[in-house]
Amino acid sequence: MSGPVVPGPVIQSLALSEGKATLTWSAIDKPSYSLRYKNNLNDADWVPVNVAIEGVGSSATAVDNSIGNAPQRFYQVMVVESP
Repeated sequence: MSGPVVPGPVIQSLALSEGKATLTWSAIDKPSYSLRYKNNLNDADWVPVNVAIEGVGSSATAVDNSIGNAPQRFYQVMVVESP
């Protein structure tokens, strides 16, 4: 028997300031999340922004310090560890 279906993370906000992007997404307690990016959707791989981020409460937040002067960036949030 499988466990309950848990909705995936949804990016709720994105704030840009001084070459940094702060993202907040929906989360649940305990799983870890990975924030990844691509500068072009045709790029082969998603690049991890940082180490796994643990969900606490109903949201999680991460800062991408590497955005610099990139004209665009696409983000993906993935669950990397579930309860």
